[in-house]
Amino acid sequence: MSEKLSVISKNYSTALFNLALQQNILLQIKEQLQQLSVALTPNLLNLIKNPTITKSNLKKIAQSLVSKTKFHPIVANFLFTLTINRRLYLLPQINKQFEILFNKNQHILQVQVVSAFGDVNLESIKNILSKKYQQQKFALTQIKNPQILGGLQINIENTVVDISLKNNLLQIQKHLINSLN
Repeated sequence: MSEKLSVISKNYSTALFNLALQQNILLQIKEQLQQLSVALTPNLLNLIKNPTITKSNLKKIAQSLVSKTKFHPIVANFLFTLTINRRLYLLPQINKQFEILFNKNQHILQVQVVSAFGDVNLESIKNILSKKYQQQKFALTQIKNPQILGGLQINIENTVVDISLKNNLLQIQKHLINSLN
């Protein structure tokens, strides 16, 4: 996504977030945005991005999405605003930005636990993290990546703790190469 579209997505998500915060409906709006993002399948997103589709057809798509659910009026109006401005295709990015704002507001750290086999005790990792980040809540997701060979990689927002076998082998290799020189 281009930098301009990223800024546009952030602006839309910030406006929606602030409105939801003022009305004390953050969680409801977050959940409904997620529902909308799921409803926008790749085929539907490609159709929406098509510059030849008319605004009236885009409006019909938005009305169809709204009519199938019981969205809060703020979400429905937001959806129609995106439609009128031909920005409906940005909804997945807006949803991601909204989730970042929501997590920051709720003191929730996004944590990805990457393992070679995908069978990690997330509760023990959460207990360890809660000792270091005492005022935080955690949203842990587990990812399976056989390329790390064994061990774990823990991604906490912008920090990576890499205790994988692959990383350890690379460190040994670097040490051996440096000792030979």
